[in-house]
Amino acid sequence: DTGIGISAEKLPHVFDRFYQVDSSATREHEGVGIGLSLAKELVELHGGTIHAESEPGFGAEFIVTLPCVVSPERDAIVPTESAVSPQAPTIPVIERESSLNEPGREVSPDLPPDASTVLLVEDNADVRAYLRAHLESSYQVEEARNGLEALEKIYESRPDVIVSDVMMPEMDGIELCRTLKGSEQTSDIPIILLTARAGEADTIEGLETGADDYIKKPFDIAELEARIKNVIQTRHELRRRFSREVFVQPGNIPITSADEAFLERACALVEAYMDKSYFNVEVFAQEIGLSRSQLTRKLRAITGMTPAVFIRHLRLLRAAQLLEQKAGNVSEVAYAVGFNGPDYFSHLFREQFGTSPSEYRTDEA
Repeated sequence: DTGIGISAEKLPHVFDRFYQVDSSATREHEGVGIGLSLAKELVELHGGTIHAESEPGFGAEFIVTLPCVVSPERDAIVPTESAVSPQAPTIPVIERESSLNEPGREVSPDLPPDASTVLLVEDNADVRAYLRAHLESSYQVEEARNGLEALEKIYESRPDVIVSDVMMPEMDGIELCRTLKGSEQTSDIPIILLTARAGEADTIEGLETGADDYIKKPFDIAELEARIKNVIQTRHELRRRFSREVFVQPGNIPITSADEAFLERACALVEAYMDKSYFNVEVFAQEIGLSRSQLTRKLRAITGMTPAVFIRHLRLLRAAQLLEQKAGNVSEVAYAVGFNGPDYFSHLFREQFGTSPSEYRTDEA
């Protein structure tokens, strides 16, 4: 070929499976590093040899030598027609998609309406199709060809988990992960990175960007499915614990530092405006620096609550503390935590704690 050539130290490895001479994260052309490996296996099955010669800057030559006669080795390897079982399983063929997420793609009717969404970020169409074929029976599956396309989809509709290749054009998986984990809007979305770069330094780089998991190629699809299930279950458990446990400070919740920092800011804002009845979702979103929809998605992802429920939840927790401390009667406590009157406050308090504010105050006394 007339390409850039291959350096002497990389030349011996070009036939290794999943090896890529161009190890840059933003390679311009697709490839997973199996073509030359398969070529070598096929040539050897025919009793031949294949080797490469190259000089950087002057392209490369791949020389295939095949015997003119059938060798005994080939007879021993290739089965005769009678030896092939008629029951031998066929290899499934996954068709290459003609376009990305073409309109009218049907969602599996067996999926529940609240099925989790997995975003596949992979520049190789065949790999995306392979992953979709295994995941779409359990999840809503969306696709993107690189990190930039993924960002557009993520900001439009948040997935529950992202499965991303590392080496992609325009924006690679490492940069995508760094961008998402560095933003309060998206830092809570779990990310699983897939890569053929299997060195320890590559693994550390992926995890240091905030990736929730890191899987080396080649991988078992069952392992990937298990890890996707685990990260989704972990998020669901976090939401259940947040809504179940009575607390004001979020420090006891086992979550990532970015999520904890966001929750601390959110709780501090509600606390600062605790006695202001005008503090609503619009003010909340403005003060924390997000749009209303972004704030809603973020809080739902971490706590399972909408912003309105989150505000009410913390106000009622503070009210319970004030009642325990006998910091005033029911009406005074209601106004102190931002309610316009005791009646609505008492109704919500009973819903959350199963007793009226006056009964709660008496019981604590």
